Amino acid sequence: MEIRYAILASEETVCQAHWRSVEQLQALGGVACAAIIQAGEQPALPFRAGSAAGCRPVDLRAQLPALRRVDVASASELSLDFILNCTFLSPGRPLIEAAAHGVWMFFYGNPTREGAWPPAWGEIDRGELLTHITLSRLSDPAVVLGECVIPTDRTSYRTNLQNALIAGIDLPANALKNLRAGRAQCVSLPAELPPSRVQLSFVRKARFLAGMARSWAVVQIRSMFVSEDWNVGIVEAPIARFLDPAFRPDVTWLPRYHGRARFIADPFAVPSNNGLTVLVEEFDNNRYQGFLSSIDWAPGTAVPPARVMIDEGIHMSYPFPVKHGGELFLMPETQVRREVALYRRDSTGVWRRAHQLISDFAALDATAVRFDGRWWLFCGSQDELPECKLYVFYSDDLFGPWIPHPMNPVKCDARSSRPGGTPFEVDGKLYRPAQDASHGYGGALTINLVKILTPEEFEEEAVCSIGPIAGSLYNDGLHTLSTAGGGRTLIDGKRLVFTPERIPRRVLHKLRRLGQVLFR
Repeated sequence: MEIRYAILASEETVCQAHWRSVEQLQALGGVACAAIIQAGEQPALPFRAGSAAGCRPVDLRAQLPALRRVDVASASELSLDFILNCTFLSPGRPLIEAAAHGVWMFFYGNPTREGAWPPAWGEIDRGELLTHITLSRLSDPAVVLGECVIPTDRTSYRTNLQNALIAGIDLPANALKNLRAGRAQCVSLPAELPPSRVQLSFVRKARFLAGMARSWAVVQIRSMFVSEDWNVGIVEAPIARFLDPAFRPDVTWLPRYHGRARFIADPFAVPSNNGLTVLVEEFDNNRYQGFLSSIDWAPGTAVPPARVMIDEGIHMSYPFPVKHGGELFLMPETQVRREVALYRRDSTGVWRRAHQLISDFAALDATAVRFDGRWWLFCGSQDELPECKLYVFYSDDLFGPWIPHPMNPVKCDARSSRPGGTPFEVDGKLYRPAQDASHGYGGALTINLVKILTPEEFEEEAVCSIGPIAGSLYNDGLHTLSTAGGGRTLIDGKRLVFTPERIPRRVLHKLRRLGQVLFR
């Protein structure tokens, strides 16, 4: 049965992000856009934010020339299943009642009873860490069809709006897929319409700009004088112990041999005869680039320096090990090549690229697991909101073909999306560590319980959070948790260090970027 919908647009234009949502709907089989409903002129966004990527106008007359143009009063004659609101204001109740499944409306940030701020504005104004984006069905009762959570960029309204728009692109297509499959919708909302847009006074705008300027200055000063320094630690406890919120791990940190010139992170382990071979990303601050190294560790013995495994002159990280057919492969992050590939060690001991699994996709922290008779691969994407969107691929064989999940991206949540270590099973249930970027990159970890994992559906819920290891030397963050076998777990930790020796280079870098902005 064909799904019929209409686009509610302002003066027959929509922003670029909303047009991408329409393109995704048009690409689904059995879906037809019936008309463009003209909503009239909308209020301008503040501070020329319309120049942000995703917010630039797209002319619907050029993209969909054959569609009917109707006014709001005629919408009820179209026999619509839903109306996609591609404006930033709420429609009236007559339009909501004109479609079987109501009006689908994006909310960029949380409206209040006192009124709705401009999109993605209120969270900056209130100093909140996270901005919530929802697609809601305005009907009786109203429901949330999908939700995204991104870190609030408190230094730039333009950037926060851009990120919010990009986060919501996939929501309408995924909501329609759920509707056609008969899957339940999300949380019920009050049935009343959202409030009208608040008019911002000059004083309120000035205070808002001052707050953004203050946040921007703090970020710039901190990045000038402070650097991240990471290390890898070993915990004498199985990874499942981290599911206990009362568990306080005792971490043994590996020795450092290069001072501040290099650090190690992203640990994974392969059992060896006497202990572990720890696989890590080794980051060279002088090159500002990572490569893959290994460290031999055994209980009660001195730990030797890391040995280089793979250094191909590009940034490489996250050396995820995969065992298959009696062989060991590595699946490192090489997003600059826009691929996911396996490496195998040859007879001379050199690790070489052996199989390409996924092409033309800038995968981040690709993590594979065999579960319920299939191979599953979880990853982020460098192309859009790398800390927020989760993508899933599946295959019957490790070497492919790998099929993208039809709900990709299956979620968009900065608190629990990007992979952060080894998936593990407890009592037949699959748990997936993920990075929590709500307090910035590498701030904490979340362990998710994967509730549904099929070629058609995906659902998981956060069951516990792992913060920085209190009382340890590296107590400013962490972003990897991996099983090491033998009842051990690997973890990495971050500390912030004062690095005055890097100030001249960073000043030059910022001046170059400023020059590019001013003189391009």
